[in-house]
Amino acid sequence: MEFEILYYNSRLLRDAFEVLSRSMEELPLKIENGLRIREMNSGHTILADLHLPEEEFLEYSIGGDGEKVPYVNLEHLMKALNRHRDERIGLKTEGNRLLIRYPDTKRTFWVPIEWEKARELLEPKLCLQARLTLANPEELIAALKDIESNDFYDFAAVVLTAEEDRVEVSAENVERRYSKVFDREDATIVSSGRQRSCYSLNLLKSVLTTRLGPVSLEWASDSPLQVTYQVGRGGTLRFMLAPRAC
Repeated sequence: MEFEILYYNSRLLRDAFEVLSRSMEELPLKIENGLRIREMNSGHTILADLHLPEEEFLEYSIGGDGEKVPYVNLEHLMKALNRHRDERIGLKTEGNRLLIRYPDTKRTFWVPIEWEKARELLEPKLCLQARLTLANPEELIAALKDIESNDFYDFAAVVLTAEEDRVEVSAENVERRYSKVFDREDATIVSSGRQRSCYSLNLLKSVLTTRLGPVSLEWASDSPLQVTYQVGRGGTLRFMLAPRAC
């Protein structure tokens, strides 16, 4: 399905795609009530879902009714998106090319695309019992760096444990243990009983960014982790991470 869209903020779009590019090599650009991207990484450990609703776009037109959608290589796309100057940005399919247009500075980049039938990935239905919402994930990112720098990297998963009024981020091996606690002075915490689950350090690092503002983490014991950002006025970027053995 061919399309031409104009988004109001190139920085927001770049920041969302930058996080996606850490775990994904290519993405389908599906036009469905806005821009919808849902894809799984090659290891089947991260499901990503970006939705920018139609009303977020200054221009929005689609043509054709084919089942195929354009897949774009994120390395190629990021080279164009990184040239933004906090301006409007347009995306337009033209044959086997995607045009990335900056109308305010009269610049256009072309990157190759491949037309394929979109893979149908259903969003899993989860019963998540704990939520940690941070105005800025900087402290959580710092905790992961603490874990990585103290030789836990090859030995332990990152453990998220939620109680009624606190969340502990921890890692341990046979020699030592690390713990970082968030309480209600630091974050919004909601938990139905004690919820404990473990996740890969690499996966967690790949989906956390300070560029998109507030972030919510939701999980239950031994369940996937859902990480959600708001993008712009009404968009969302969501990741689901597979749990791992503790």
